[in-house]
Amino acid sequence: VKIARRKQKALSMVSVEEAMKQKCCKANCVQMKLSKSDFVKTRTAFRSLTEEAQRSFLLNFFLLSQYFHKGKRKYTFCVNGKSVCRLAWMRANSVSPTT
Repeated sequence: VKIARRKQKALSMVSVEEAMKQKCCKANCVQMKLSKSDFVKTRTAFRSLTEEAQRSFLLNFFLLSQYFHKGKRKYTFCVNGKSVCRLAWMRANSVSPTT
């Protein structure tokens, strides 16, 4: 029941619009690069997974999107083929920093 409520909230237009209003970085990826349909498509795909599958998705994402630059670990964040900042990726997937 708790998971169903979180899914419903993440997929609500109010939640999507609220996430899109907030600035994320200097380039403002959320507003400049992503559309409402990008958010809905991404959130729907993520929230349609079971809780265990969501964990696997996140672990695989971080394993596959990491690279090293000058000895530092970095990540490439993409939403529907669009390169975005970490915060925009998190908002599009409706993932909190504590997840």
